[in-house]
Amino acid sequence: MSLAEVLHLVEYSYLYQSIDNTAKAKNSCLEAIKILNTLAKSGNTPHNKEISEFVLRLYDQIDKPTTTSHKISWISSKFPDTRIFPPVLTFSSNLHSHNQIFFPEQQHFQDQDKSIQIVPNDAQLEPVTVDDWSSECQDLTSLYQDILPNCSFVSSFLAIVENTTIPIIQSISPHRPSTQYKVQLMFNGTFRNVTIDNLLPFITHSHDRNLFISSFKNPRLYWPALVEKAYLKVMGDGYNFNGSNMANDTYLLTGWLPEIIKIENGQLPGNFNRLWELKQQGKILLGIGTGKLSKQVGLHLNLITDHDYVIEDFENESKKTKVTIKNPWMNKSLDCRLITLDEFTYFRYIYVNWKPEFKYSQVHNFIYSPKEFIVNEPQFTIANPGDHTEEIWFIVERHLPTGWKQWMDIHIYETASKVLTPTQFRILNLDLRTNNRLQLIKLKMEPKKSYTLVFFCNQSCKFTLSMFNNIGPELKFYKSKWLYDFILPQLEGEWTDKTNGGNWSMSTFINNPQYDLTIEKDTNLTVAVYGNTQVNTYLFQSDNSKLGQRIHKFDKSKLLNNEHYNSGFQLNTYHSLTPGNYKLIVSAYDKYIGKYKLLINSTSQAQLEKIPLNWGLFSTKTSFDWNNQNRVKLHFTTGSYNTKVTFHIIYSNSDKEYEVLTNYRPAIRASIFQTKNSVPIVINEKFNDSLYGIFVDWTIEQPGEYILLVERFESGQLLTFVKNNKNKLLNLNDENYESILNGPRDYHIIALFTSESNQINCVLCREIGPEFELIANSWFQDHPDGITDFDPEGKVIPPKNVYFFQAEYLQSKNLFGIFKLNSIPKIFYFRPTNSPGPNNYIAEKVEYQFFQGDHKDLMTKWFSTLTGHQYKLHIPVDKTKVLINVAWVLSSLIVLKKFYKNILSVIRSKIPWSILSIVAILFLNSGYMFNQIRGTPYLVQQDNYIEYFQKGQQNQLGIETQIMSFVYGSLALLVIILIKQAPQIKHDTVALILVSVASGLIFLLFSLILSIFGLKGVGFPYKFLNFL
Repeated sequence: MSLAEVLHLVEYSYLYQSIDNTAKAKNSCLEAIKILNTLAKSGNTPHNKEISEFVLRLYDQIDKPTTTSHKISWISSKFPDTRIFPPVLTFSSNLHSHNQIFFPEQQHFQDQDKSIQIVPNDAQLEPVTVDDWSSECQDLTSLYQDILPNCSFVSSFLAIVENTTIPIIQSISPHRPSTQYKVQLMFNGTFRNVTIDNLLPFITHSHDRNLFISSFKNPRLYWPALVEKAYLKVMGDGYNFNGSNMANDTYLLTGWLPEIIKIENGQLPGNFNRLWELKQQGKILLGIGTGKLSKQVGLHLNLITDHDYVIEDFENESKKTKVTIKNPWMNKSLDCRLITLDEFTYFRYIYVNWKPEFKYSQVHNFIYSPKEFIVNEPQFTIANPGDHTEEIWFIVERHLPTGWKQWMDIHIYETASKVLTPTQFRILNLDLRTNNRLQLIKLKMEPKKSYTLVFFCNQSCKFTLSMFNNIGPELKFYKSKWLYDFILPQLEGEWTDKTNGGNWSMSTFINNPQYDLTIEKDTNLTVAVYGNTQVNTYLFQSDNSKLGQRIHKFDKSKLLNNEHYNSGFQLNTYHSLTPGNYKLIVSAYDKYIGKYKLLINSTSQAQLEKIPLNWGLFSTKTSFDWNNQNRVKLHFTTGSYNTKVTFHIIYSNSDKEYEVLTNYRPAIRASIFQTKNSVPIVINEKFNDSLYGIFVDWTIEQPGEYILLVERFESGQLLTFVKNNKNKLLNLNDENYESILNGPRDYHIIALFTSESNQINCVLCREIGPEFELIANSWFQDHPDGITDFDPEGKVIPPKNVYFFQAEYLQSKNLFGIFKLNSIPKIFYFRPTNSPGPNNYIAEKVEYQFFQGDHKDLMTKWFSTLTGHQYKLHIPVDKTKVLINVAWVLSSLIVLKKFYKNILSVIRSKIPWSILSIVAILFLNSGYMFNQIRGTPYLVQQDNYIEYFQKGQQNQLGIETQIMSFVYGSLALLVIILIKQAPQIKHDTVALILVSVASGLIFLLFSLILSIFGLKGVGFPYKFLNFL
């Protein structure tokens, strides 16, 4: 029995606890306690009390919860090939599991690990007696690399021994001849004990060459070779080593934080002077590594390809930088040991290892497996609570064993919450992607700001994230939390051949997966969708009566987000959603078949229920042709009472499984009648040309035979609609333009694209609109029943009537976009079509050109040329104006007859003419005539902002004229007061006050005028006080 057995049992107790095998963990503890009790009776076991107390505490906490990070630290002790490297245990401030008391004195040990027994064919393992434990500088600085290609390790060792503050000899124990040694190395998140034997490889045919690190000053110095052997055992390739880099190896030997700086354009980094100062202070270790070199270049420069060197000296004088480097490799002479260089083109990296001098540190271990989407990647958030900028360092370590083809990446976002999509928050511009096992991150945190780190890797592995700071416990560092408090479980769905509806411009859009989203109180909501295609979600307002019902159309007035798709993911955020029911549609841009994930995060509780695709238990599908008719009767039978039926009728142009927005489709409607007596059950009077078809939902109370009557809207119905409408100018908008323009038609169409909105402020639109409407009304006044032509043989030719349409921009933005209109108004003519299917109405349109003259006359002549019809204008008499004029004339005659003497005296007076002159001058100077000619709007109101002045000398508002008239009038009145009134005041003080007040007001009003002039004319140079 020995303390070595106790340590072995304690380590295995931790291992069992990490895999939740509580029984074996406790048994191991109990066995250790028994041995300690036996040793205590002997009375000569050092530190027995400390170790016993430690084991008892361990036993007591085995049943208690432990952190996942702690478990992973112990799970990472066991490598897949049975190698075990337990963390160094601290029993007390003066006792660690690395201490030599845990080694049996006489027991023989031989390492059974096969990886460390891998040696070249011309070498064999032989035991060595390690009796020289010298740590003299001349012995250690004489260490060199020979046959084994581990320049990174030897360079690290040389750099460490040159820094006298690092007792590298303390990493190995015991310091006496033995067959068993333990080396303390830093990897997989903590310092670990690596157990080795005293066998070293010797070359059988040569005593001049070495396969392990040696000292040419002291060939019997074997303990560095034992440290090297422990290092090779951890790396897993034995003495067939594949290479590493100096920064990684120095970290493994010392725990000093590694940083790899890329050398660019053959120049040392700009802060190298500062790095050298820190090296001289013992705060960092420095190395340098070459890249790929040809044999000729290597011989010329005395450099080795892909080789690491120790930086021995640095000179930066006379604008010439010189660096002296030490080669860890040595063959027969020391001539090439030190190399001085002033050219760094052939070097790739500077290796820096920083002494950890931060006051506080935290360690988080976690297991990683590749995820499809960023939301499921490991994420950690850190927050700076202080009022000053703080620099935080992180070491990200990918656990050994690891492969060469592995890479990792870390993204840092400016947010305090979990990152749902790569573009959700601002990302710091740091290049952190690397295939290196270790990555140093230096993060400067602004005051009161939070950051989230997201980890990526291409293979499953374990990670350690170590954080170093000087802030203290108040620094918040935790696994990232959701932005809002409530999160629904991630929902996995699928687009199948029945539910892959595609985007909203496809008729199958409504077949996409749909959900009822119910919110009970005001909430902010984030919806994220993920898929291997272009994806988006649509949220529509709904009401509780529609729960469980799928939406039947794409209603933009109820849509709460944009219609943009994004590849791989899409995030939509909604603020202050009111309580109620919403419809959520998950869509791919094309008809993609595959899986998606849906995530919803909200500030209050939300419920999500998927709506079934089918509207009932039974469904059937049929098709029919119109056969040159506008009505089709479909018979159906119900066999039970209160049968709920839903008919979905959609127009199809071809054999394709879906229609697109630009395809022709007529407006249709459907009604239900009883078969026997033709009693109407459901009557739909409105026609609809929806891309998604029309729906008839009804509950039929009685079983029996019924008829579904489907009708389509053709030219005859269009004429009927016009006849029943007082205004003969029809609306053309985003909802009906396809059925009107893109179908077979036997009539002419003349369409005015315009806008009479004050926001657009189109003066010509206001002039053309009434005249165009007059022509339309005049045409139907002459042709109330349409028009029919006859050929010479007397046969009736299908009617070629004319229909007038007007498209208002605010109601037809999509239509205006399709026509690519940059200016309005526009008038287009569309001729009758010859083919029964859709037509290219955009290419076939004819545009009217606006010229100076009477627009009514010019337009009617143009219409006559295109349509072959003659147009007569019937200008209606405005009876209101006639009555007003008659009343005004009669009133004037009565006033003249009764008050003619008073009127004559007023006419002869100077005062009325003066006032009229001043008013006329004020109106003309203020732009009244400009307003009358241009028909300018009174004012412009946008959202919550009212515009009283318009920039530019050719723009003006009605209220602007009134304001300027008031200002000019006030100035005139003030000048008259100064000229007429002030001299008549005899009291000097009163006169002074009046003059001062009037002068001050004149100054202020002139300042206002100059400010307005500056607003109207860019570059106006004069001003007093700037009011605008």
